[in-house]
Amino acid sequence: MVSRLWKVLGLWVLPSVLLAQDEPLNRMFTGLDLFSEVEGAEYQVVGFAKDRMLGTRDGKLYSMSLTSSLRYQFVPKITRRKAQLDKVVAEPFYSRYWEDFQALQATTSGIDFAEDVYNVYASSHTRSGARFSTLLTGEQASGGNPSLGKTESLAKIEAFDSLSYDLEYRLQNPEQFFDSLKLAFSLTLSHTLKNAYAVILVRFRTDNGRKVHQRPLHRVLGELNKDESRNFRFNFSGFPSGFEMEDLEFHFYSTGLEIPHQDSPGLIEMNDEDSFAYLLAKYKNGAGKPEPILFKPLDSGPVMSLISPEEVRRVKVDLLVRKDGTVSMDLVNLETASASTGLTQYLEGLRFFPAKESGRAIEARLFLPLTSLIHLDG
Repeated sequence: MVSRLWKVLGLWVLPSVLLAQDEPLNRMFTGLDLFSEVEGAEYQVVGFAKDRMLGTRDGKLYSMSLTSSLRYQFVPKITRRKAQLDKVVAEPFYSRYWEDFQALQATTSGIDFAEDVYNVYASSHTRSGARFSTLLTGEQASGGNPSLGKTESLAKIEAFDSLSYDLEYRLQNPEQFFDSLKLAFSLTLSHTLKNAYAVILVRFRTDNGRKVHQRPLHRVLGELNKDESRNFRFNFSGFPSGFEMEDLEFHFYSTGLEIPHQDSPGLIEMNDEDSFAYLLAKYKNGAGKPEPILFKPLDSGPVMSLISPEEVRRVKVDLLVRKDGTVSMDLVNLETASASTGLTQYLEGLRFFPAKESGRAIEARLFLPLTSLIHLDG
């Protein structure tokens, strides 16, 4: 193993990160996990529907209201999947612009009408045709007093004029009233995904740039086919009036699994061996966990070629995780005896970050369903 490290994107990595492009690569990146709190209990968010979001807690799946509070956490992640993000357009806008425009038109008409009324009342003092002016202006509604009607019309002119000025100012300076965001982008994926969704972390400023905020937005993307470029357009409301856009950070998921794109934070590519060696070294320098942690699930293809999907769901794996993260195992509930050797050899490729006790790596046993060790497409 080459011991010298190079610094790439702020991380110290092995030189073999510069690999031939036909080698299968892991993509290490800084991902985003979402959590929702409901009645004092916290759930990790793993999906969104039109009017609900899905969360897990203690191995169980729950459905929650979209109005539930959200928090996010940055975590290191690894996967072989990738996405290509293109054509990103972000445009803040004032959501009531056209309503204000229509209101201004109505206000202008109101001013014209009020001025006509005012002029008619004014002429009723000097003309003998008072009965005609009454018909025009509704003098009887003001108690038959022309001066009172004249005063009311003048007040209406002033009120309409004030409203007109306010509307004109908003229409001429919409950036001071931005409260929504138009977002467009194109997405191409290396794998077909079901139940895909996006989380966009928006950084923006308020109070003339003095305060910085971050807000996670989410949208359902649905089923996305491999190598098919899809265009998306969304509107997001509820921003503070006059907010200033600063930055966007895109995160894409399928049933809780995050897929990085070319601009994901901290993205680097490594093969399995170097990825595990790098992360294991970091893990051993930390506090660690009392139970082993899976480095990454294995692809399900070789498993599915050996046993049926029904049997995959029944098989359990009795694992011994060694101090160096390698494993040995026994398979439980395996009915296809001919698959035992091939399946065991494949699963011995699993790697774990070992359990730690008093700061030192120790051997530990795990009894897990096979489905928790392989990646099943969502």
